[in-house]
Amino acid sequence: MTAMDEEKVNVLLVDDRPENLRALEVVLEPLNENLVRVNSGEAALRAALRSEFAVILLDVRMPDLDGYETASMIRERPGSAHTPIIFVTAEDADRRRMASGYAAGAVDYIVKPIEPEILRSKVRVFADLYRNAREVERQARELEAQNLQQRELIARNAELQQRLTARAVEADRRAQQLKIMSSELAHAEQRERRRLARILHDHLQQILVASLFRLQSLRRGSCHDLAGGLSDLRELLQDALQASRSLTAELSPPILHEAGLEAALQWLGRRLRKELGLAIELDVRLNQVQLPDELNVLLFQAVRELLFNVHKHSGTNQAFLTACADGDILHVEVADQGRGFDPALLDLDHTTHESFGLFSIRERLEVVGGGFYVHSRPGGGACFRLELPKSKCLKHQPRAAAGAPAAREDSLLPEPPVESPARARTRVLVADDHKILREGLANLLREKPGLEVVGEAASGEVAVDLARALRPDVVIMDISMPGINGVEATRRIVNAHSGIRVVGLSMHDSREMTQAMLAAGAEVLLPKDGSVERLVEVIFNDHPNQG
Repeated sequence: MTAMDEEKVNVLLVDDRPENLRALEVVLEPLNENLVRVNSGEAALRAALRSEFAVILLDVRMPDLDGYETASMIRERPGSAHTPIIFVTAEDADRRRMASGYAAGAVDYIVKPIEPEILRSKVRVFADLYRNAREVERQARELEAQNLQQRELIARNAELQQRLTARAVEADRRAQQLKIMSSELAHAEQRERRRLARILHDHLQQILVASLFRLQSLRRGSCHDLAGGLSDLRELLQDALQASRSLTAELSPPILHEAGLEAALQWLGRRLRKELGLAIELDVRLNQVQLPDELNVLLFQAVRELLFNVHKHSGTNQAFLTACADGDILHVEVADQGRGFDPALLDLDHTTHESFGLFSIRERLEVVGGGFYVHSRPGGGACFRLELPKSKCLKHQPRAAAGAPAAREDSLLPEPPVESPARARTRVLVADDHKILREGLANLLREKPGLEVVGEAASGEVAVDLARALRPDVVIMDISMPGINGVEATRRIVNAHSGIRVVGLSMHDSREMTQAMLAAGAEVLLPKDGSVERLVEVIFNDHPNQG
């Protein structure tokens, strides 16, 4: 590689006489370097501050600052402390002067008249040394950068290895937790099965057996008081019905599916106050939020379990339940001012039978994208917060059918009667998903003078269709039905047909369920085990076509 191909370096020429500077330029031009001319020591100092030089050719004799003084001052500055300086003098230097020059920082002397080849050779050596030094510095920087990258790579690799190890440990821990959870769920299922079996055997089955005995007595005619025997039988059946209601409420409260989470939480508060003496202060505001059934069930079960924990473990008979939609998050919070506990119990490594439920709640919420947060300390009460993103809370309602209903298995349409313009009878549509009950009720109503059963529906959707097609006077609406439940079906019928009255029926006596049905537009909600006479009275009540 020639000098033309290499990066130019700076060479500083210092002399107070222009002709000498020009002579130096002529000698050094073949090197093709960047030659910088100055005519004084002060100018040389300024140039040394501004730029780096591979070598400085410095005249010894100059006015003001001579070469020795200039060299010493250049050497004092960190940026030029190691720059090679060649003194150029017009006379032979004796040893004393040469010693002064070397002491001032000179690396060589050149005596005028100058030998061009010798000067070019010396300057070329220093230019090459400067380039080589810069190349070494560049390579050192590159090497340092490579070393830094290698260290960063090693650090990232170590961090990744640490993460992988941590994940492996966490995976093993999770697997152990799932194993424990699976075992605990199996045990819980067996305990629940045994509990339900005891309820069925010790209570419900005994009532039914007693009812059979009473019925057999009546059939044999061994009961002298027929009316009294029938009354006893009715009481036994009502006890059985109440037992089944209680069992249904424990397993899956109908209010939750028919009226939503807010009504179910209010029902739960009253039930726990009555059964456990647990006073629950409620602040539930979820009117604008409708959740899918699976999330309703998840949140209800979690709240119920947390309230049971308050009763069993907190040492207080008071709890606070709040639920609201804040921004994009649905919050449900259960709190108490009891004895508190160590939140580390949520870690399955320390889980006991009592705290397993808390861990289970957290896992179930995380599966659906929610969160479970616990704030507690021994002696400081406890607060449990459940969160769900609103994006998970969109409820997809079944779509109502449009137009006249087609023939369906779950609907019964009698032949349209030929009537005079002034109808003499009240037209009734019976909607219930249980065929035996629906047909039995319809047959009882057909026996009543002044009533005509014009159709039967086995679902809320079919009830809406038949109400549109048949225009009955009264719809007898079961509240618990698949798909569109009785509450929603009532709302659609009343909104679409102002002349149709709706009478609700339910197996479960609940204030919240009654409120939900009335809010949908029903006139009343009656118990299914009530008397048919009461139902008929309501059908005819305030109706112009009374029988």
